[in-house]
Amino acid sequence: KARHIYGANHEPWNILDQDSPESFWVLTKLNKKSKSRIERTAGDGCWLQQFAKEVKNKDGGEVIGDLVICEIKNKDAAVVSSGYKEKSRRTRSVS
Repeated sequence: KARHIYGANHEPWNILDQDSPESFWVLTKLNKKSKSRIERTAGDGCWLQQFAKEVKNKDGGEVIGDLVICEIKNKDAAVVSSGYKEKSRRTRSVS
């Protein structure tokens, strides 16, 4: 399903299944604030970037997008196991 994930009222737990303990993948065009800064606002929360890398075309020259691995935490979600106090979801974003 196509979803808009940036800006007001777009918390990941409102867009996706908030009670799922599963990881999920998001493919999106990254919104950039500047050449080196990515827009990560999602409603009242944000996508916490863990890793970022430019993706180049098959010839290895032209940058055609970005690969970003993010972590999203929802403190209000159901507990995944007795050892966790909050649910953590990981996502990979490619543009």
